[in-house]
Amino acid sequence: MAAIIHPSLTRCTSLVFVAVLIGTVLTVYDPWSCLVTFGAASVSSMSMQPTLITRDNKLINDRVAWLKNAYRNDSPRRGDIVVVPSNGSPIHGLHLRRVAGLPCETIRVDPPWLIANGCAVSDPPLFQAISQCSNGYTGFTPPGSYGNNSSNVTCSPYEVKLGSNGYFLLGDNSAHALDSRYYGPVQRGSIPGRAKCIVWPINRICDL
Repeated sequence: MAAIIHPSLTRCTSLVFVAVLIGTVLTVYDPWSCLVTFGAASVSSMSMQPTLITRDNKLINDRVAWLKNAYRNDSPRRGDIVVVPSNGSPIHGLHLRRVAGLPCETIRVDPPWLIANGCAVSDPPLFQAISQCSNGYTGFTPPGSYGNNSSNVTCSPYEVKLGSNGYFLLGDNSAHALDSRYYGPVQRGSIPGRAKCIVWPINRICDL
């Protein structure tokens, strides 16, 4: 007796085949996008609070989806939350920081304000909220010492001139953040992606 193949099984097999075929074509002809364009990061420090929250129970820390190809044809913008290697080296893992200074700008931290080319940064509006210590933010603080890290910001008072490809990154909670005040500007090629949204816990799901 000939075997009877259920139509739904045939349809399912066809869909799997088409998906594999499309994935293979994308991988061969567009290796930069590959099959996965999103990554995931768990927030494990206080550096981005209250935007991103870590708790005593790590199972309910914020988890963020980030877009790997965000800057393939675009450049980071001020206010973007980006994914960067910890301590400037990918072997230490990844962390999340906000783009505060753009290429060729002169950046200064004048507590509680962030100054770019002599003007207080207020756009996007979050920078104004941070500087005014509103909505749970605590203002921008000058570099000091953070663990075993000393400041790389050289020109007094806490000023740095960015190169043509450099970005100055800060934690929203700069009193408890290891960022460009310590490891210096980050080159565009060292920024693999941009945080897209909080995906966990459920009551925190939102775009960033």
